[in-house]
Amino acid sequence: MADSELTDEERALYGLMVLAEENTKLAKTTLETLPRELTATLTPVLEGVSKSVSEAKAAFVALPDVVLEAERRMRSASLKGALVGAGVCLAVSLILGVVFYQWHSGMQEERTALTEELKSLKASIQAEEATLANMKSKTWGISLWKWENGERGIILPKGVTFVRQAKTEDGRDAAVIKP
Repeated sequence: MADSELTDEERALYGLMVLAEENTKLAKTTLETLPRELTATLTPVLEGVSKSVSEAKAAFVALPDVVLEAERRMRSASLKGALVGAGVCLAVSLILGVVFYQWHSGMQEERTALTEELKSLKASIQAEEATLANMKSKTWGISLWKWENGERGIILPKGVTFVRQAKTEDGRDAAVIKP
């Protein structure tokens, strides 16, 4: 049967079947690449945190020198030196706390956004699968096929047998099948 002999509804159903199959493949590919995209998104954030930690380590390494210098300047006031050291530690701790909080907040927002996108993709896949199931029920499981030599045919589902060839009222060839 040539394409021109298909009804508009048959062409539309065949087109919808092809579209549903392509959308299912696209959704599957998207779900497979999601972990790589997540890793690519998180890498710069983790590098920034690593840099901040390195800077904090450098500040901690320099801390004893700062304290010794403060002791030399304030030998008579050892309490003031201790306060300066505690202040530096407090400041570094505060900076680290703020950096960690900002990093953690950003990660939570990114995770929430990715979770919502994943839910949306899963819903799209379910809708496409429902559409495909509906189309299969309307086409009785019959599919169109094209062989390598260019011939085309209709493939009957398993369990369905060809009974005989017949003609429609308008003279077109038809196949009588038995489920």
